[in-house]
Formats: sequence, C-alpha cells, structure tokens
Amino acid sequence: RVSGGTQTQIADITDLITPGTTYSVKIERSGTSIVVYRNNVALASASDATFLTGKVGFGSRNDTCTFDNLNVTVGTPPPTPTPTATPTPTPTPTPSDGIPAALRTVNVSSVSTLQTAINNAIPGDHIVLVNGSYSLSASVSVSSKNGTAANPIVIQAASILGVTFTGTGAFNVTSSSYIIIQGFRFTGSTGSSGADGLNLNGSNNCRITRNYFHMTDSIKAYWTYITGAGDDHRIDHNEYANKPAEGCFIVVYGTSSPYDMSKRVRIDHNYLHGQTFTGANGGEAIRFGDSNRQNIDAFGLIEFNLFESNTGDVEVFSNKSSSNTIRYNTLRNNTGSIVLRHGDDNTVEGNFLIDGQNGIRFYGDNHKIIGNYFSGDSGTGVLSTLGIGNGNIADAPGGNTGYDQPNNCIVAFNTFVGNSTNVVFGLQGTSSFPATGTVFANNILQSDSGTLVSSSSGTPSGTIWEGNILWGAASNGIIPASGFTRVNPLLSLGQFSVYRIASNSPAVNASVNSANYGYLTTDFDGQSRTGTRDIGADEYSTASIVRRPLTTTDVGPNGL
Repeated sequence: RVSGGTQTQIADITDLITPGTTYSVKIERSGTSIVVYRNNVALASASDATFLTGKVGFGSRNDTCTFDNLNVTVGTPPPTPTPTATPTPTPTPTPSDGIPAALRTVNVSSVSTLQTAINNAIPGDHIVLVNGSYSLSASVSVSSKNGTAANPIVIQAASILGVTFTGTGAFNVTSSSYIIIQGFRFTGSTGSSGADGLNLNGSNNCRITRNYFHMTDSIKAYWTYITGAGDDHRIDHNEYANKPAEGCFIVVYGTSSPYDMSKRVRIDHNYLHGQTFTGANGGEAIRFGDSNRQNIDAFGLIEFNLFESNTGDVEVFSNKSSSNTIRYNTLRNNTGSIVLRHGDDNTVEGNFLIDGQNGIRFYGDNHKIIGNYFSGDSGTGVLSTLGIGNGNIADAPGGNTGYDQPNNCIVAFNTFVGNSTNVVFGLQGTSSFPATGTVFANNILQSDSGTLVSSSSGTPSGTIWEGNILWGAASNGIIPASGFTRVNPLLSLGQFSVYRIASNSPAVNASVNSANYGYLTTDFDGQSRTGTRDIGADEYSTASIVRRPLTTTDVGPNGL
C-alpha cells in the first residue's frame, strides 16, 4: 500500500517462483479487500480502507520481473478456466516453452534457404526448417540479427529433434541478440580444424533449447561455446552425449582483451553424459571460466542438470570464475566432481551426489557448500566425497593456474551417508597454505568405513566446528569432540531412494546458531526451512516433496 508517499507492506507471500518462467497473475478488488492469484490459485489477501477508492496495479522491485498482456475488467470478471496440466513434451508438436508466438513464420527446406531466411530475419520471425537430414559443408551464420524480448528470432526444427545436421559446418551466432535455436540434432564432425559445434560470440539474450549434441571430434572442440562480449544467455533442455575426445560439452568464457566473463548465463535442465576423455586435462562436462577470469563475477546459475556416467576428467563441473550458484543438480555414477577450481564467493547448494566417484572439491574464498546430499560415493584422493583443498598461493591473481588458499568458507547442513571417504582437508596445494576460517557446522556424517573427517596434508587453521552429528563404525578423524555429537541420526531410506531423518531424530530442531544461515530457506526436498533448522540436508516435514534426484524424464530435449 502506498498512501501519502509512504509505502507499507500489508501482506507477504513466501511461495517460490522459478526464474525464466511465465506466470498468470491476477488481482481482484472488492470494496476494501483485494485477493492476489497466481495461475488462478489464491496466494494472499488483504483489507484496507484505501482499496475502496485507490488504484490497484502491478509492480516489481529488486529483480528483473516484467509484466505483459495486461487485462483490466470492471465489474464481475468472467470465470477463468482452471489450468490443465501440460503433458510431457514429445518430438511433435514443438513445445512453446514460454517462447512468444510468431509474428511471421518462414518455412524453409534447405540449408541455403535457411541461411537466406536468417539473413532476412526481423523480430518475431520463426524460421522453421522442414524435418530431415542436412549436411553442413559450411557454417550456418547468424550475424548482426536482433530480435527483442517480446519478439525474439526463433530458428527451429519443424518438430523437436526432427532435423539432423551432419557435415563439418558449425552454427555460429555473432553480434546478435534475442535469438532462440531449438530442436536440432547436431551430429556432424568438428573437422580437422576443431571447429566448435554451436557458438555464441559477442551476443546477448540468446537461448539454446531442446537440442541434441553428439558430434564426431578429431581434435579438441567445444560443442557449445559462449565467448565475446555478451550476457544473459540460457542453455536449457539439451542433451550432450558421449564425447571421447578432448574438449568440453559446454564452455562459458567472455572477452579476452580485457578478460571478462559472460554474465548471468543460466544452464538448466540439460542431460550431460558420457564425457570419457581421459587426458591430463580438458574433459569437463561444463567449464565456467578459466584462470584468466577467476576473479571476475559472472553471476551464473547452473541448476537442475543431470550429469551421468562422465568418467574422464576428475572435474565434471569446473568452476573458474566468481559469484556463481550451482544448485539442485544431480550427479550420478561419475568419475568426477563439482570443483570450484578457481574463483571466490560461489554457492553450491542442494545438489544430489549419488554413487560413483563424484563429490565436491573447492579452493578460494567465501564459498558456501550448503544443503547437499552425498550417498554411495567411492572416490578417494581428489575424488573424495568432499575435498577442502590446500592452496599454493594465498590469493591467486588472474592468470595464475595454482591453487588459491581456501579462506572463510562455509560447509553446513549437508548429509553424508554410506560413502567410502567423507570430508578430506588438505587436497593438493601445499601444507603452507591450509584452509583457514572454515565453518563446518550442522552436518550429518554417517558411514561404516574409513574416516569421517581427515586431512591428507597440513592442518586446517581457525576452523569453527559446531553442531555436527557423527554416526557409524567409521572413525571420527580430526574433528574435535566439541564439534559434534555421536548419536544415531535415524536416517532411513525413503521416497526416491534418498535417506531422510525421522520425526524423532536427534537432528530435528537441533542446529547450532541457526540464525546465521538465513539464506538457507529450503532443504534438499524443496521443503521450507525456518526457525531452528534440523541438522543435515533434510528438514523433517510432511509437506510434498518439491525437488528430488533428477532422472532422464526431467531433463534433455523431451524433459519437463
């Protein structure tokens, strides 16, 4: 309510919204009362005398929310039909995915007519390539073409995965904006020059969605490559399959003179599997930055991806920039981890790391490793379940390829159950630069083998140990007695084959200094965490489970 220039909050809605999603929002006013609806479900109501004669409208603060298609009805509004569930997308028809309707549809049936249509494209064009197989002897080029947020330029197959590209040509988007590429199979060869598959160079606000990548590499190549001066891209619902050669599925960089990172890149709902390159380096599924860009804030969001059976590089996701969030992903049966190799101020939250040799390892400052679930991990050394590194330099400048000493990082509210190794300090680097100021709090560690907390080299300095629960035949290790309680947390295997605490678990409402973790608002199931939180990644609740370990039905071109 705004009255006399004074703004007053009179109702609060704590329901979550998903970035990049379109919602129907409705406000109904009746006398002195208003009701706010989202997707025809009432979320909040309030009463105030000013509503009787004042103005009612929509607005947004502190975010990038936008409103369009505004309808105003005076009197009794017509009934709004109850929304029906959207069926699982299938190869035909093409799902809308929030893509605006075409202002003009341009149907093409060859590579040459596709290129001509792209050259002549205007905002709102949907360029639709007839299903079939097409050989690219030269690259398809989208150069200096600009759609708008309301009317992007869409380049798509007639149906999802209905078009297959072979040959040695790539797909290049340069100096363009608001371009959407949807529904193609990229199965060609990167050629002897190592041409990358799909490139976004110096472009903004582009989207790569519901494509399939399985290319034949004869030399190092990246299958999706973001570089140059450009921000705000989304890579979603793609499948990246079976890459035995050097080079990553996805690489995100930025400019090189000066070095910068592409900002606010969102990578979500992709299925990344079968990256099996076993060279010394260069076989990550995703690389986000590099040593030259390690101190640059990228504000990337990597969420809801499924990494599976990537058995080459020890880094499945390699973070090499700052201020990124890696959350709600599932890693299953990999020989590689989420690794914060470079950069500061990153958050790794709510991920499921299950079986195989996949975990989390980090270097650098001010990271948050919170609310993650580790189960059945068999890795050791650099593939330990949670590796907290040593540095070989106190504070790495841009371009330095060493290990940045970890300082002031938070490891809290995680659950470790049934792993061969659990938490290992002192990985790589030197004992002269051990982790300092680590907060290790409110975690559950349960195992019948090995050591729960150990150090491979050096002694961590200034660690705050508090509120942890240890259980099982595994030895305690270096954690001091004041930092844990040895008690059965009453974990049981439940829905979606995940271990959760029982209602009578000693973890319930037992966390220490819970108020320090106000940013941790949900558990790994997506259930609310308020007040004195439960120890570990699970908050005991009878509410519906919102998040769970991902499967192939959730991600990729035909994922939800």
